[in-house]
Amino acid sequence: MRLRIFVTAVLLLIISLVHAVRSGEQIPEPIIVLERESDVFQVSPEYRLSIFDDGRVLFQGKKHVKSQEPIHTKIDKEQLAKLLTAFERINFYSLRDRYEGGNDGCGMMGTDQPYTTIRLNVGGKKKSIVHYYGCWEEGASRVVFPQELFKLEAKIDEVVKTKQWLE
Repeated sequence: MRLRIFVTAVLLLIISLVHAVRSGEQIPEPIIVLERESDVFQVSPEYRLSIFDDGRVLFQGKKHVKSQEPIHTKIDKEQLAKLLTAFERINFYSLRDRYEGGNDGCGMMGTDQPYTTIRLNVGGKKKSIVHYYGCWEEGASRVVFPQELFKLEAKIDEVVKTKQWLE
């Protein structure tokens, strides 16, 4: 029964997307995307969180989530503005595209840690960063580098209240 409902929902989504493309409507792109991938042991939650310019939020769970059905919610304009200000505060567009190894500024390296990919798309300006949590600050084992990016990723989860959908 659940499979039939899922297949029906997917078909309706495809039909609406085809209709939108045929009618010339633009399918909105999210302005913020946070995608989390599990550690090597597959014990961390995996999901994709998309936030649109009107505050709409789409949570798509993959692993270690309460449901793999898409969840739609909304944050208010003030919360969205605060998130965008947090991106500005850390000069997001000037950060490296990757934090995965010694060449990326990682002072120390750990193994078997999760990854996060974070994207920002505002005013046609796009930036994506792959962030490995085994990239640590020099002399500070298990302190993820860069901390301001790590804190921004956590802030997005906090504002959206992602924890409610995780196992």
